[in-house]
Amino acid sequence: LLPRRSAPRTERRRHKRRAAQSGHRFSPFEGRHSETWIARGVRRLTCRQIQWYLRRSDVVTTVRVDDAMRYRIPTNETWTMPFSSNAAAFQVADESVASFRSRVELAAQDGELSPQTRDALLRFLDWIEHDPDCFAFLTVGRLRDEKNTWLMAESFRRLLATSIDRRCYWLAFGTGLHAAELAREFPNHIALAGLIPNSWLAAVYSLFRSRRFPFVSAADTEIYGISHEES
Repeated sequence: LLPRRSAPRTERRRHKRRAAQSGHRFSPFEGRHSETWIARGVRRLTCRQIQWYLRRSDVVTTVRVDDAMRYRIPTNETWTMPFSSNAAAFQVADESVASFRSRVELAAQDGELSPQTRDALLRFLDWIEHDPDCFAFLTVGRLRDEKNTWLMAESFRRLLATSIDRRCYWLAFGTGLHAAELAREFPNHIALAGLIPNSWLAAVYSLFRSRRFPFVSAADTEIYGISHEES
């Protein structure tokens, strides 16, 4: 084994010989040793910047739990998103308002659902249970411009204006910049449930199917299209 201090010098000599054999000009800034300490400094700086950004975010979503651990984000503050839909889990099932309400209350007691999600779901269930002739639709995704949330809001605004004899409701799963604006404009017609475990979406889709309520998306493009496939 070479002494610790002589190892970098030996590595530079090897790199110089390889460069001479290949016809390339040798630079003292090339080689594995110089790349290592430069890359290490850039990596640490980048990691700190990412940590600063993530800790100031409303929520952190990832498809790999190891990514959150690498940036020292607690796992209980991270939502793991699927890479693709699980076709076996999204099967048609009978789901009524009463059965779904029981499911929500039990999950809230176990801490599986946040208080915000529980309150939004129970409020939405009260709306459709007491008004069997109402119309409702479901959206799953970020409440941001890339999902054309403004177009959804404009369409919903027109729907409420024209549907005089029929009440209309909107159940939205997801977070984003437009959540507060939607809550102010449609306080009695929209239920903002925030984030929900992916395992819950099958029951949500079954409930909407039983009432013949549609799943709606206004996004121009989808990278994975998981919510479309699941619905």
